[in-house]
Amino acid sequence: MPGHHKSQASSARHGSFRLRKANYQSVRGPYKYGNNHFPIQNFYLQEAVKDEGGSYTLKTVGLALKDHQDRYHDKCGMTW
Repeated sequence: MPGHHKSQASSARHGSFRLRKANYQSVRGPYKYGNNHFPIQNFYLQEAVKDEGGSYTLKTVGLALKDHQDRYHDKCGMTW
């Protein structure tokens, strides 16, 4: 069914638009999407430490990369 594929492509396009414009709380913290649809986000240096109860947990030491975008984004021909 030729129309079926067109419908799927249209649905996928609309879905990615909703994702790009979504306003939601992310476990990654604030981020946005680059031209190749990969997130532009902060990365943090973390250390495994024992808490008061003796269990290991992650402690954020500091910001490692701010607004980091993958290194291949400029080679991508995708457009929104």
